[in-house]
Amino acid sequence: MKRCCECHEEKPLTDFHKSVKHKGYAPRCKPCAIRVSGDWYAANKDKKRVYDAKRRVEKRHLYRAASKRFRENNPGRKNADTQARRAAFDKRCPPWANTFLISEIYDLAALRTKVTGYRWVVDHVIPLRGKAVSGLHVETNLRVIPELLNLSKSNTFTHEGVK
Repeated sequence: MKRCCECHEEKPLTDFHKSVKHKGYAPRCKPCAIRVSGDWYAANKDKKRVYDAKRRVEKRHLYRAASKRFRENNPGRKNADTQARRAAFDKRCPPWANTFLISEIYDLAALRTKVTGYRWVVDHVIPLRGKAVSGLHVETNLRVIPELLNLSKSNTFTHEGVK
C-alpha cells in the first residue's frame, strides 16, 4: 500500500506508475497523474506543440526507427493504411489533371536530391487531407521543397505557402 501525494488515499502499488526517478513508484496514483498531466497540457498546449515539432525534426531518426518497427510488427495494419491512403489519393486526382507535368515534378524532386545530396520532396501546397481545407492532386497544387521544411509544415495549410 502507498499513499498518493495528490488525493492522499491509500492505494495498492498497482495503482501507481513505476518510476526510476523516484526509485520505485511515482508519488501520484495513476488517475491523479493522468489528471495533472491533462491539466498541464491544457494550460501549455502551444508550448507543448512547439516542443513536439522541434523534437520531431531533431530526433527524426528515432521516429523513423519506431515507424519501421511498427510496420514490421503490424503488416496487416500497414497494408490497410496504405490502401486507405491510395484510395483517398485517387479521389483527389481528377481526370483533367496533367499526369505528365505531375511526373515531371516528381522527377525534379529526385534530380534535386541527387544533385544537392539533400533530400527534396513533392509537397501539396493545400494538403490532400487537411482539417480546414482539402486540395487536389494536380500540378498547380504541387511544389518541390526540402524534406525538413515539408516535415515542419506537417499537414497544415498557410496562406504564405500560396503564390
